[in-house]
Amino acid sequence: MSSDRKKRSENFSYEETKCLIAIWKSKVIELKSLKRNHHVFNVISEEMHKLGYDRDSQIIHFKINNLTQQYRKLQRKLQSGAISHADVSLLWPFFCPIEEIFNSVIHFSESEQDKILTNNISLDKIETNNVTHDIHQSIPLFADMTRDNERVSMNDPKDSIRGEHDEHLARMRLLNKAENRQLLSLSRKRKRNLEVDDVLENLLKMQQDFNLSLSKIHNDQMTALNRLIELQQESNNIQSKMLKLLDKAG
Repeated sequence: MSSDRKKRSENFSYEETKCLIAIWKSKVIELKSLKRNHHVFNVISEEMHKLGYDRDSQIIHFKINNLTQQYRKLQRKLQSGAISHADVSLLWPFFCPIEEIFNSVIHFSESEQDKILTNNISLDKIETNNVTHDIHQSIPLFADMTRDNERVSMNDPKDSIRGEHDEHLARMRLLNKAENRQLLSLSRKRKRNLEVDDVLENLLKMQQDFNLSLSKIHNDQMTALNRLIELQQESNNIQSKMLKLLDKAG
């Protein structure tokens, strides 16, 4: 079944993949922030269905994993200098859109991550309190006898949720920091490459301007030299005529 889903995840059309990436971009923060994010894939599946693409959440999960793996593979080649950014876009048209998705995670602050996780925990607390309230309503005669036990049973889920939240938040921050360092390193490398390209372009322009100036100076010198030769010839002609006149006069 797993191989069948994988096969189906590879059969996305170009337009369907574009559609999935657009929806994925709007949900990436929830996918990154929530430990239990199955419902987010269900939402993506529903959004796809509204646009005419019938894909279940597991197929979408497989497809997003495949796109992520392909992106990271090309990203490693890009970082090693095996290919250029322009070549990556030609090889795989989805590289830049997915790169935007991962770059958007960098700008997502930890306080916003805490907010999403806190909201998720609040929903769990509400559900826990509702269940406890139903127990009190249905068994009022034993409320006093079991109040202490109920307090313990109410506190245990909360402590468990807080523990899971803290543990997951710590793991998520470590992963995000590692990914952010990698993306920042790539961004700095690209920035350095752009700066080097700008310097080389300016040097090339300066060299071209220098060559033009040198050529102009050379042309001016040749013109002046030709004019000097002409004047010398005129001077020689005048001197020759003067000598002839002196000979005749003598």
